[in-house]
Amino acid sequence: MKARTTSPRTRSRSSASSRRTRRGTTSRRRARASTPHRRTPARGRPTRTTSSARTTTDHDEIRNWVEARGGQPATVKPTRKGSQGAGVLRIDFPGYSGEQTLTPISWEEWFETFEARRLAFRYQEESDSRFNKLVARNND
Repeated sequence: MKARTTSPRTRSRSSASSRRTRRGTTSRRRARASTPHRRTPARGRPTRTTSSARTTTDHDEIRNWVEARGGQPATVKPTRKGSQGAGVLRIDFPGYSGEQTLTPISWEEWFETFEARRLAFRYQEESDSRFNKLVARNND
């Protein structure tokens, strides 16, 4: 039977590995990997509990929600192409970041594009929430 020899490189790796285990770094890594990810607030900001979002295609419900928060229908400026209809649809809330990039459009044009693209409106019902998102409709 042949005697098994190990190279100095192999020995140093295995001893470094065992040192890590003895120090506990390997076990700490395993512990971190097994714990679920926890979201912590950024820079001391309070965390908000997420409430359920509601999704609708009802035009009156969408319009009432938007207007109750001071919003209006809009399209992203660079995406609008003449008579081809509205570009990317958005809701513009005055005083927020959309001033430079959004162009107001009529509710009629907004809903026409909304229907043509088979979109649905997702939003939060809380009175202070402006969260909204246009999503693809589920197959009806």
